[in-house]
Amino acid sequence: MLSTALIPTRTSPFRRLLSRKQVFRQTHSQMQTRSTHSYYTTLTLDDALVDQDPYRRIRFDHPLWMLDRTLESGRLAVARSFWADAHSVEPFLLPFWQVHLLCDQKSSIQWESPNGTVEAGPDFRYYSDIGMAIAAVPKDHWASGIYVPWRIKVSADKLVMLYSETEKTRGSLDLLPSETPSIYSNPQKQILDPFMPEMWNPYTAPKFAYGPPDLKGREEKIIMLQGSDEAEFYEAFVPYGIRVYAIPVYRLMYKVGLGRGFGVMDASMPMMGMNVFRHDWKHGELRTLIPYLYTRVGHHHRRWTPPDEISEPEIVNAAFKPPSKIEELVKLLFDGMWNRGAITPSMWENERILPEFGPARDGNAQLLDEYNEACLKGWNLPPEPKFPIKETQTAAPKTTLFNPRNPRSRTAETSGSTVSTKEEQAKVTRQYSGNNTQKRRTAHYRDQAHIRLNNVRRSIRMTPEEEYISKVETFLPDPKGFYKVLGIEDPPKEFLRADKKEYIDDLISIRRGQESLTHHPDRGGTVRAMASLNEAHDKLDTLEKRRQYYAESRLGYRFNR
Repeated sequence: MLSTALIPTRTSPFRRLLSRKQVFRQTHSQMQTRSTHSYYTTLTLDDALVDQDPYRRIRFDHPLWMLDRTLESGRLAVARSFWADAHSVEPFLLPFWQVHLLCDQKSSIQWESPNGTVEAGPDFRYYSDIGMAIAAVPKDHWASGIYVPWRIKVSADKLVMLYSETEKTRGSLDLLPSETPSIYSNPQKQILDPFMPEMWNPYTAPKFAYGPPDLKGREEKIIMLQGSDEAEFYEAFVPYGIRVYAIPVYRLMYKVGLGRGFGVMDASMPMMGMNVFRHDWKHGELRTLIPYLYTRVGHHHRRWTPPDEISEPEIVNAAFKPPSKIEELVKLLFDGMWNRGAITPSMWENERILPEFGPARDGNAQLLDEYNEACLKGWNLPPEPKFPIKETQTAAPKTTLFNPRNPRSRTAETSGSTVSTKEEQAKVTRQYSGNNTQKRRTAHYRDQAHIRLNNVRRSIRMTPEEEYISKVETFLPDPKGFYKVLGIEDPPKEFLRADKKEYIDDLISIRRGQESLTHHPDRGGTVRAMASLNEAHDKLDTLEKRRQYYAESRLGYRFNR
């Protein structure tokens, strides 16, 4: 006979999933109770995250590795493959600057001969590149100091691959970097458990606290770090400068609860040591450095063949050696970001801030990669890829968080009106100070949220199926306890979706089989318990029956007699 102690283990993944959804709902309710401002619940995530950049270059990466993990239990299983003591996973959306450094330098190889004289090789000028993704969260945030390897070549190749797969299947570009975070809260239809809860708290979602790193005064030191100290010869550098490109991207990261402390896991490509690691550093400091990271940060390709040879210059890997130089590189990048201070609206007008995927056919990341390759191989350089904000913005600026809908009164030179008396000046000052400013800001947030919602409603015509699901509560009522008898508490509204019919039908049958192991009379149960289990299965085993049960639950008259 099967031990009853095993039964909770069988059903615990699904129960844990539902309980976490309930926790998200309760947390959001508590947030609304504590709130003192009405806009606390009307500000959407798009308003909070997308509108940080008035020019809309922020992109949101798809969690490619997790697309076949339709339930949270599957994502927990991924975490347990790295940490055996992992007991929970919590999703976080973190802002990263994908930084690309194109270094321009002149170099000569020098070595000391046995007789003590220093000999030098021919000088030649070349480009090299470095890439890294660094978290732009506040210094007191738990994710401060996180960095992951990133290469412009890999990013561009990924875009090409997604395009080619789309052309083969003639599908949509659903997996390209998105302009909205809704891909996490409303993912593709096969994802039963969304990556992020529907009830977001936009005020606790971390935003870009800093702009891209400013490396002025640090270029020479970064270029010098590329020289090798582990050979008999060394390189003498003449730095010409570094071009810094940055791509603002949000990545889905998981905070994994462990037996002691917690770990961090990337949803795009988990790899132990690279973007899956244990949190063991202090706030405001850098994450634990990886000795072999020098093989993963950028290409580090350079022209190595001396220019006096006829052959084409050879591109070789010139990584940082010894690995301790990686520590200096990472510290220089974070210091360049932290010391620059909090991000301002003007920082977004940097012409070298590029979207990873833009309106062009090939995407701006690929254009940057083509320019990068031309520099590394010494070809005739194409125009440098830029995003000239002020040159392309011909119309009036769009209303954003940085450009309030009700700007201050203009001066006589710009608007033709003047403030004649001190009393009128004081009135204007009071209008834009203290509580008045807060009220106007509140109204702005609320109005913008309603405008966006109405635009979506006007542009999208829902099908009868979509309209039916939109009116269903997040969790289905269970007045007769049929779901509870099957071991399902707080059933989500996905149980009524037609596109998940086969999956839910199989789930109901599996639950009946699991529960019959304890309720069947031959296994220690009772006839009444088994009859209740069969009744619950008969009432819920098809989509039509589940919808009928939901309709009767809403009416209530059959259950209140």
